[in-house]
Amino acid sequence: MIQIYSPENENYENNGDAVLHPSSCKCHFEVNSEWNLEMVHPLDDRADLIVENAVLKVPSPYGELLYEIKKLDKSEYDIQITAYPFFMKAKKIFIFDKRAVDADCLTALNVVLDGSEFTCESNIKNKNTCYFENMNAVEAINGDVDNSIIKRWGGEIAWINNKVIIDNRLGADNGARAEFGYNLNSVQESIDLSDLCTRIYPKAYNGYMLPDQESVDSPLIDNYPDPYPKVYEYQNIKLAADASNSTSEDDILCGTLDDLYAALREAAVNEFANGVDKPSIQYTVDMVDLSRLDNYKDFKDLLVVQLGDTVHVKHRRLGIETSQRVLSIDYDCILQKIDSMSLGTDVTGYFDQVGAITSTFNKVVDTSTNTLLADKVKGIIDASNAYFKAQKNVAHKQDIRAMLFEDLDPSSETFGAMCLGTQGIQISKKRNEENTDWVWGTAINFESIIADYIITGILSDKSGNFYLNMDTGELVMNDGTFKGDLDTKNSIKIGDKLILANALNNFQGGFEGHIYVGDDDSETNILMRDADDYPMAGNNYRGMFLNAGDVSISLTSENSNKKVFIDAPNGISINGNNGLTGTYTVSESLTVNSGLVTGVK
Repeated sequence: MIQIYSPENENYENNGDAVLHPSSCKCHFEVNSEWNLEMVHPLDDRADLIVENAVLKVPSPYGELLYEIKKLDKSEYDIQITAYPFFMKAKKIFIFDKRAVDADCLTALNVVLDGSEFTCESNIKNKNTCYFENMNAVEAINGDVDNSIIKRWGGEIAWINNKVIIDNRLGADNGARAEFGYNLNSVQESIDLSDLCTRIYPKAYNGYMLPDQESVDSPLIDNYPDPYPKVYEYQNIKLAADASNSTSEDDILCGTLDDLYAALREAAVNEFANGVDKPSIQYTVDMVDLSRLDNYKDFKDLLVVQLGDTVHVKHRRLGIETSQRVLSIDYDCILQKIDSMSLGTDVTGYFDQVGAITSTFNKVVDTSTNTLLADKVKGIIDASNAYFKAQKNVAHKQDIRAMLFEDLDPSSETFGAMCLGTQGIQISKKRNEENTDWVWGTAINFESIIADYIITGILSDKSGNFYLNMDTGELVMNDGTFKGDLDTKNSIKIGDKLILANALNNFQGGFEGHIYVGDDDSETNILMRDADDYPMAGNNYRGMFLNAGDVSISLTSENSNKKVFIDAPNGISINGNNGLTGTYTVSESLTVNSGLVTGVK
């Protein structure tokens, strides 16, 4: 049954304003992509109820789901409707400044949805930090910005009425099976062998490989007409003699070469267990057409799968079995069954790339000290040196010291020049005004790089104590110093403490911190002083001074002598009442305002 609720009717637990009788109604679900509903309804006596922001309740694989109508196209005979999950109404929640600090995914979701009617669920336990500023709640959860939950924590999303679920993965492996490889119009098949590997030459840290050009072959190598060889590098497999002192917990240290060879063979076998010897296959399955086939029993398990489920697919022609994920489903809400689906070995590539970037970063960063792991940085440098050494070994000596490549036709797509020589590389895309030479821009020499743009991931010093992660915008500097002024358009946000502690030359073991409101040396400032043996040996002096022109308040503690000084040339005022100064004779009463004498009778 498909029901409609008017925009004013929010009692979704009861029956709607009417039952609709559409000619077509299908829901589309896709992993980490669009969920929507498309419906076609005749222009009958119920058509007037179909308006923008009305809510539809429809059957689905997740039970009854609510969708809000956002687009209508009316023709002479019917109305075409596009609606989106009810949770999209959370766009009305605007966030000025909320933060999830060192939190798991569920905590971050609760920060975003706090105080609203929307709920959340997540099984992602890894910790991260995210600042939600000037965005709505849906953007904070699934926006294409760095500070969104899906970018920081990853996972896969389901929009279930007023609840959002973000789990490590949607669906499950319930043992569903299917057999493809027939010549069927109802099954579209795309096979990609570009990343296939059936023969591995494993390489360890420092370039060690198996002896006598030995390879590790896949059990499926004979299923293909030719082998697919690749070198797999395992920088974490090391001879103990080669390992630095700063090894990580992922490192496998081997006492002998035989131990190292055994570890390499095991690592290669694990690659095949993870499916590198199977092609990437995508299937698009039309369940309606498939149901008419005599061998429909081979596909019956597909009737009950849900988004994200694993399906074990046997491919008759290739003679292999692959594990496919249900990447999308089109569900017929009238017939209440799956209309079509897509199966694939790749799950929504973009979000996997986000996860890959995060996992790589975590392997490089030592979270206990907040520095880049020195041996990882050294490994990158060593690898670069190894590549350049290999390049040098195969290079052919030339009589010339530099070469110029140029395309002088301004209309050409390859217009530009590159000068390559023993002193470096120069690149240009512009001629000088006289058109006699190139205006060289990008330059690389032995010591430096000059360019308008450098696009990279992590910039780090050689020790890993200072680095800038371009992907996340995080600048980490351990025991570093900023020189010059720090100007920002917005406020500066401090973590737990703001510590101002400049050593004083004329204080024994003393420190001083100064905050100015305005320019340096402004008359409006706060001074904090902490000194030993001042103003004489044996004294412990602590003080805070608030200064605003001629007015100041001082709080001091000198050994056991604790004082508060107020210097106000024009007197002290409380709640608009000035305090009295002088000698008075009291005949009737005193007027006291918050401890200050403000009147005498």
